[in-house]
Amino acid sequence: MTGQELVDKCLEIKNKYSTKYAKGTFGQCATPSFIYGKAKQYPEWYTPKDKPSRLPVLLALPDDTRLFDCVGLIKGVIWGFPNIVYTSNGMRDMNDQTIWEKATDKSLDFSNIQIGELLWLQGHVGVYIGDGKAIECTGSWEGRVMITAVENIGKQPGLHGRK
Repeated sequence: MTGQELVDKCLEIKNKYSTKYAKGTFGQCATPSFIYGKAKQYPEWYTPKDKPSRLPVLLALPDDTRLFDCVGLIKGVIWGFPNIVYTSNGMRDMNDQTIWEKATDKSLDFSNIQIGELLWLQGHVGVYIGDGKAIECTGSWEGRVMITAVENIGKQPGLHGRK
């Protein structure tokens, strides 16, 4: 898959599907049984002791809403979304930290960033789509797949951003 193909598929997901951020997901439908299964797997995120449970919001979603976390957006695309085959196409199941550790061509220089390159910061990952913008699935802001500004390049009017 080329960088442009990765970006195109992420944009297709953003534009054609209702999406929501949920830890440990990579494009599955927001059915109650699936959500309850994830809540058992990650109780600290779905039903934290110090915050309100996230279950009511997730369970209120239409069943066809697609759930992703940040790295799950990338894995879901590489694994063939919407017909996902887990750990296919040469990509094992990795979190954002493992992807960063395995990367061989890392840079803090944003002057020559290419479309499709991964943008990583501790605990989060997105994809560069060009023109100083990224696509990511985030629990911040609207909590869905969205376009954001890459603030290392510059702020963008009307877009949330990360540096």
